[in-house]
Amino acid sequence: MQKTFEVTGPVELEVRLASGEIEIEVAEGATTVDVELIAYDEESQQLVDEARVELREHHGRPHVVVDVPQKRGGFNFGFLFGRHGIVCRVRAPHDSLLDADSGASTQAILDVLEAVRGGTPVR
Repeated sequence: MQKTFEVTGPVELEVRLASGEIEIEVAEGATTVDVELIAYDEESQQLVDEARVELREHHGRPHVVVDVPQKRGGFNFGFLFGRHGIVCRVRAPHDSLLDADSGASTQAILDVLEAVRGGTPVR
């Protein structure tokens, strides 16, 4: 799934991905927010199909929401054979705010962006 939203400056990004990888890229002068959800197995594709990706207004600022439902229980052969899960890629304007809620993905974001915490500018 890919979505692009036209914006006029920094946005608030809210990313909810219970399991998978989150990649955030910021660009000086960007006028769009690009969201891509990539599923590597059938179960993950169902979750991507059910995901909510939308732009709305929040306190006078554009607010982009990416909300992927949680995986259901059970065994998945994707764990044995090749890549599995979901990757969420977001490209946004410089100085956008990030609020990410996920399991292992949150630590990966913190490692890559260092000082990222909910409400902290992403640069």
